[in-house]
Amino acid sequence: MRHGNSEANKAGIISSSPPVATVKHGLTELGQRQARDSSSLFLQSEHVAGGGGALLPPVIVSSDFKRASMTANILRATLLTKFEEVAEVRLEERLRERSFGDLDGGKDDQYGLVWEHDAVDANHVLYNVESVNSVIARTSALVTDLDEEFQDRMIFLVAHGDVLQILQTKFWGVEGEKHRSLQHMETAEWREFDLKKVK
Repeated sequence: MRHGNSEANKAGIISSSPPVATVKHGLTELGQRQARDSSSLFLQSEHVAGGGGALLPPVIVSSDFKRASMTANILRATLLTKFEEVAEVRLEERLRERSFGDLDGGKDDQYGLVWEHDAVDANHVLYNVESVNSVIARTSALVTDLDEEFQDRMIFLVAHGDVLQILQTKFWGVEGEKHRSLQHMETAEWREFDLKKVK
């Protein structure tokens, strides 16, 4: 699940520095509404409404950036309307937004500069950005760790646009260079991935 509309989105800036983004750039009112609406859609989905039998509540693991953790806590509050108990949100640094290095704090139209180079080389670190392959390594390692811990439980990963866009390549068997060719994730959108299809 991608976080809802944030103060950084509204301001049109890149926010990828942990000392800043863990305490600033939370959700706007729109973002909070998006998170509630998207969480409610999950409760109405076949995963819950049509699941039948006793369904264990999903585990929620979130980036520790403020916009993501706020989204995750709204998700948890919504799940509590269906499930008697939902574990506290687990914060995880490996779900942090991709570091955009020298471009952090600048206008978000500069994402395109990075993505152009991504399409050529998934290892590039121009502008001191984190490489695509680095994002793949840290997020896929987290998925493996969570799968070992929770086995067949459903897990919500609440994170950021680039991180989730890139992680999709691992699930869909697509080269990292092509991450921008995959369907874009909108703010507060959740999307299902089945690890069994990857193994």
